[in-house]
Amino acid sequence: MHIRKTETKDIPALLQMIRDSYIPYGEQIRDTDIPSYFYDDIASLMDDPKSDVWTAEESGEITGMAAGTELGPCAYHLKMLFVSGHSQHKGIGSALLERFESRGAERHFSLFTANYLDPAKWSRDFYRRHGYREYVPADEENSPVLKAQADFLRGIGRLNNGHKHLLWKTIRTQ
Repeated sequence: MHIRKTETKDIPALLQMIRDSYIPYGEQIRDTDIPSYFYDDIASLMDDPKSDVWTAEESGEITGMAAGTELGPCAYHLKMLFVSGHSQHKGIGSALLERFESRGAERHFSLFTANYLDPAKWSRDFYRRHGYREYVPADEENSPVLKAQADFLRGIGRLNNGHKHLLWKTIRTQ
């Protein structure tokens, strides 16, 4: 497997791979409004200097993608992480998450955030295995950086709204 910076020519294959990533979970998400992504969504992330977009490929086939972005005063946020349905459970998601965290550390962030949807318990469990915690307000007492981020997210109406839940992790930076 090879992880590289995403190129514009990858976007159509990425969009198909994102749709394919939900196939193994069809019954679990049947009645859920799953976010849709379009060409412009990925292209704008690629053009944004505050964001990074990576593509995972194996034998010339795109098998996964991730996008990280600076969000708020102190967090590097995992905006997207997808692995094609037939490529799941092979370490691709873990490798993409590791790339995201490495890049965030390079950008001098110590707080990493991600979201999961209610029916996507597999997503929540994946992040937990990688040291992420599900946000609860009491966490803010022990982490000033999380408190600042939570205040920002509350201010823009994006803290645990609807069926979306915040996960977080801190690391030490140099």
